[in-house]
Amino acid sequence: IEAFCSAWSITHEATLLVSSGRGAAILAAAAEGKIGPRAVGAAAAAGDPSALALLERAGTALGAGLANFINIFNPEIIVLGGGVSEIGAPLLDPVRRAIDAFAMPVMRKDVRLLPSSLGLKTGIYGAAALVFHENHP
Repeated sequence: IEAFCSAWSITHEATLLVSSGRGAAILAAAAEGKIGPRAVGAAAAAGDPSALALLERAGTALGAGLANFINIFNPEIIVLGGGVSEIGAPLLDPVRRAIDAFAMPVMRKDVRLLPSSLGLKTGIYGAAALVFHENHP
């Protein structure tokens, strides 16, 4: 999943699009020329086909991974956090479609997909919790 929908992966794919001449909208959306998930999300929100295709691929990969998680663990809630999740609908709509396509209906029917209230700090809090848990069993 990391290889398709992490910030570094989306940045890498967007950089390839820009260097191939198919990412003009991504480059135009990049603040101070910094290509990354935020620029891809802005270009996708404006309807750019290249950015939308990149996020469709990333969202489908994430949704397929989450569908497997749903099929195995049957969670009630899945919380998505971090900067990439803030892209919104251009990424999350493909996630939902992939969950619908790949998760067993009986397992997915009650699952809620929610944004993290921690925003960009999700990873930091998760890492801190892991360190605390390992040092204080």
